[in-house]
Amino acid sequence: MKKLLAVMVVLVMVFSGCSPKKTGGQEKGTDGHLGGKDKLSIMFVTNGVFGNLRIDDYVLDSIKEFCEETGSTVNTYECGDDTSKYEPALMEACATGSYDLIVTGHNALKEPVEAAAAQYPDQHFIIFDTEMDFSKEGLGNVANFQLAENEVSFLVGALGALMTQSDAQYANEAKTIGFVGGGENTAVVNFLFGFIDGAHYVDPEVEVLYSFIGDWSDTAKASELANFQFQQGSDFVYAVAASAGFGCCESAMNNQRYAVGCDYDFQANLEASNQPSADWVLTSAVKAFNKLLVGEMYKMMEGTCEWGTYQKLGAASGYLEVLETDNFKEMVPEDVYAKYCEIKEKLEAGEIEVSTAYGATQEEWHAKYATAGGKAG
Repeated sequence: MKKLLAVMVVLVMVFSGCSPKKTGGQEKGTDGHLGGKDKLSIMFVTNGVFGNLRIDDYVLDSIKEFCEETGSTVNTYECGDDTSKYEPALMEACATGSYDLIVTGHNALKEPVEAAAAQYPDQHFIIFDTEMDFSKEGLGNVANFQLAENEVSFLVGALGALMTQSDAQYANEAKTIGFVGGGENTAVVNFLFGFIDGAHYVDPEVEVLYSFIGDWSDTAKASELANFQFQQGSDFVYAVAASAGFGCCESAMNNQRYAVGCDYDFQANLEASNQPSADWVLTSAVKAFNKLLVGEMYKMMEGTCEWGTYQKLGAASGYLEVLETDNFKEMVPEDVYAKYCEIKEKLEAGEIEVSTAYGATQEEWHAKYATAGGKAG
């Protein structure tokens, strides 16, 4: 079974239209000496805390399932957004010599991983949701993965534009949709770029309202911003704000409009705690690093995981998902779904180019904002 899954992952990567691996000056190689290992010892270092519906929670859940299936073990370290802990946490994990693999993610951990990987060349690392600079020496023991959040957001924007112009139950007459971000950083703005592009691909006249909370757990502020957007005519709000996004779901319920979650299945999570706002979550956009990284762990056990490499995967990879939940199936009209599927197929075929905030200047960010509709709140 493990070998079958590993083969399936390889096939997905071959046919996914992935961008080329970037190896820079590194000596790309595999971990052949680990081949035949029937279990792994894993350390997962998060720059925040677990349990607030970030990507890290999805990844940890799947690693735990992997451990149950293989007899592997996982320990965790929470840095709690304390930047002073990032590098020491990695160094301490390396110094134990106890872990086959250290997993971590996001831009904030790039430099700490560089330092730890260079000092401990025999320690393997996987870092996700960021791009390492493989022109630097000392990263031959690192595998790096990024998923194009602007592309999954493109699909959400297209869906929003289609929904707002449809006869869906909670759509209004205004061609307006909204976006609430946890913070104005490059990753969140990249989500916003894709969201704007998707909406305007369907109809350039669709207005996109956007707001930034400045926090990832303040549900009250998220609800306030979503309320303002609904009052301004939006009937569809996309929350890229970790657990703060639940405030947008509550606002959607109170205003009888649609909410879309991010990074986690918001409908399922709200249903698990018997929250009525679950009924107003149209869908959630997910970067499935959980599936990607578990596949890499099986490959690591086979001795075929490649190190010293960076891979950025787009919509064609199958790791970017707009979840077709029960709500999605019930709420999205048939004609909207048909048009949405056509757009999705074109995106996956590489026929649509989506703009990105990565590498863009602040002036270019604001130029993009100017095409949207306006900042709300």
